[in-house]
Amino acid sequence: MQLLKQKLYDLSRMHCKLCRLIRKLNSSAGFTIFHCLLSTSVYLVVTMFRIHLQLFQQKDLENKHTITYLNLFVWLATYICELRSIVHHSVKLSETANKTPVQLHQLRNKVNLYDVELDGHIQIYSLHLLQQKVSLSAWGFFELDYSLIFTTFGGVLTYLVILIQLDESSSNDEEALSNSTTSTILP
Repeated sequence: MQLLKQKLYDLSRMHCKLCRLIRKLNSSAGFTIFHCLLSTSVYLVVTMFRIHLQLFQQKDLENKHTITYLNLFVWLATYICELRSIVHHSVKLSETANKTPVQLHQLRNKVNLYDVELDGHIQIYSLHLLQQKVSLSAWGFFELDYSLIFTTFGGVLTYLVILIQLDESSSNDEEALSNSTTSTILP
């Protein structure tokens, strides 16, 4: 029984050290993760805007090349996969780290413990581990979970709509300017 108590204590200490290590890694890599997510979002906006320009703004229909579309869609898929990969691995790390206390509780419930002291140790360690939740964030601005993917695409689509509207208004202004100068030159 003493050996089991010692192993339980060692497991709890190891889990706490791993949680501390994950927090330190998250704080040191937080800016890099934030920068990577920010640049991926900007690349998504720019790539989607370029696709829009290729599809709807080109006057010369014969100048539309399939290779250009393929290239843009490959880049778009690459950025989407990068975003998903960052979020997926962060979520899996958090889920795995946070699963330990639950498994310890399940072990406590499955094993018929006659030793009240050991049962108390398991309960205390599992509750202690439950309070040490691991979650990764991007420099403390937002948590890295699956909702980040939907939030990012919402932001990307919002900026894409703004860029399309600005592009249309600038082309309308250019047409109006060219019409006004030609009418003043020709009486």
